[in-house]
Amino acid sequence: MSGDKDKITLKIHGLEVDNDLVRADVFVMKLRAVVDSLKRIDRLNNKKKRHQYIITDLQIGSALATIREKISTRSNKGSSSSIDSFSDIISSVYDGDSVSELNLPKQIFANLRRLTSGSSKAFSHAELTFPHGRIIRIDEFLADRVRDVSAIANDNIIVSPEYFLGTAYGTFEGVLQELDARGTLLRGKLILNGGVELDCVLNRDEIPTLREQFNQRVSVDAAAHYDGRHPLPVRLEIRRINRLEEMGDLTKWKGAFKPAPYDDMDEEW
Repeated sequence: MSGDKDKITLKIHGLEVDNDLVRADVFVMKLRAVVDSLKRIDRLNNKKKRHQYIITDLQIGSALATIREKISTRSNKGSSSSIDSFSDIISSVYDGDSVSELNLPKQIFANLRRLTSGSSKAFSHAELTFPHGRIIRIDEFLADRVRDVSAIANDNIIVSPEYFLGTAYGTFEGVLQELDARGTLLRGKLILNGGVELDCVLNRDEIPTLREQFNQRVSVDAAAHYDGRHPLPVRLEIRRINRLEEMGDLTKWKGAFKPAPYDDMDEEW
């Protein structure tokens, strides 16, 4: 996908209660939200309709659709890609960046709410794959982000976060456990020393030895997402994992060392 600069792929994962299959109305609603967003961004960027959106791949069994952006006019001078803009918009929302200066129409935010609504209830989660390898996981985390941004952008609500709001890079230590292995972005949790659990996503393509790291004590380098309401991050996007050596149990060395020759030592006072 990284080489297809004019394509975007939506893949939805169903619930266990539905045998991991995706409900038809969910698939239609999510795909419509993506296409309508692209069309509106196209008109917003280019002052008129400049692109058509063609389905180049459709896999019903896995609820996957790939859409290609195609120039609809003879001249493409000055034409701005709606896929690139959509990637910037949804990435900004996901990362907790300010989007108020983008001056987006309310319908874009309405489409983002349709895209994220029902996660873990009507469907498990979904993935949007953009050019250049950026993948956005559509789940309850993003749904919360969309609600917050929509309130700020559309309702003019001024939010003064109690804690840091946004994304920062850091290193965290704990035991890594797997929660959901479906898709390119796996979901897991990192259990810190005090028992606190941090939600995690991991790209299976970027971490070849990922399977070997689960249920192990590790140190992770991650993009940490903060929501402004909690001091700890609400999600980690793990980029690198390092296995930590277990602390040795000194009791097993009892009797393994020769006693110090205290009897042969002269006491000096």
